Amino acid sequence: NVGDAAFKDAFAGCTNLQSVSFTNLRVVSSAAFENAFKGARVDLRLPKLAGTARTASFDDETKGCGFAGAGIRRFQADVFGGSGGGLLMGCTGLEEAVFPKLAMVGHYMFYGCTSLTNVVIPKATSVQREAFADCTSLKTLTFAGTDFNDYALEGSGIETIYMPNKTNAPSPSRVFMWYYGGGGPSRVTVNYANGSTVYDPNVKTNIAQTATGQ
Repeated sequence: NVGDAAFKDAFAGCTNLQSVSFTNLRVVSSAAFENAFKGARVDLRLPKLAGTARTASFDDETKGCGFAGAGIRRFQADVFGGSGGGLLMGCTGLEEAVFPKLAMVGHYMFYGCTSLTNVVIPKATSVQREAFADCTSLKTLTFAGTDFNDYALEGSGIETIYMPNKTNAPSPSRVFMWYYGGGGPSRVTVNYANGSTVYDPNVKTNIAQTATGQ
């Protein structure tokens, strides 16, 4: 059993690690499980994890945080309320992530999670830069907020976005900035409270778009 805290580099590089009990883990420090579980692709549920002792800021994406690069297939943190910056970056085998209480998806939180297909973040109202960058398998995202930060979806495969709390269509220039840098889809549908609009996220100026219910 890990206890209530996992400190810096505690299990980093433990590629053959098969199982750890996270029953009481509340805080995870920088790179505590970086590149661990590589031979297992584990499913992790952390019922008490509340936050991290350190998260990635926009200018330090090369520094591992928490579970960066670990061999995780499914990750669930029931009460996690921190920003999660860099928490799961580079987890290329991650398929599903569930954060029922998360308010802000921090910088690089899912950066490079190329197998990610399902994200549950019902309370999140803020998505920071490159949070979903290069999540090439992620096609649909439901988001409680009304705007993403610049570059938040850069290089992702997200084609359909549901924003139930947004009342009107985002401008083409905002969608362009969400995906800024290209490499993503050529057609994105944004669904909001009063309708839906289709965009080419690679074009910043006004483009062909369709809307319903406006």
